[in-house]
Amino acid sequence: MSLSTIVFIGIAIVVFIQSLTMAYFMRPWTKALLSGLRIPLARLMGMKLRNVSPEIIVDAYIKAHHASIPLTLEQLESHYIAGGNPNRVVDALIKTHARNIPVSYEVVAKTDLAGFDLEDIDPEYFRKTTINTANHGLESTSAPPAAGTLETHP
Repeated sequence: MSLSTIVFIGIAIVVFIQSLTMAYFMRPWTKALLSGLRIPLARLMGMKLRNVSPEIIVDAYIKAHHASIPLTLEQLESHYIAGGNPNRVVDALIKTHARNIPVSYEVVAKTDLAGFDLEDIDPEYFRKTTINTANHGLESTSAPPAAGTLETHP
């Protein structure tokens, strides 16, 4: 084989590997772009290197953006790395935002990391938790009530 053939095969292999890599990241990148958010491809690649699912983070980020909830990619990514579910956190923030309950991302994220199912929690629980945190520096230590129960304040 000639040198030019070997160089051509090497370039073809590099281009093929790069195409496969780009194809993996194109879906979340395109989703974000069509939603009006610009996320650099390098950022998505960095997520994958940190064992974070770009699909999950981008989906949660888009939901938060459309609901006008000011979250950053860093917050969602760190919550995912800590073992939490960013989509559930964003959904809970959307529920509390819809009821005009002032709650921080940190409170909802801590509740998720504590193992509570955010889908079953009554959003009013976060009102009490926010009041406790603001007034006394304490957070509620009891389990959050399920949605639809009579007792909404533990």
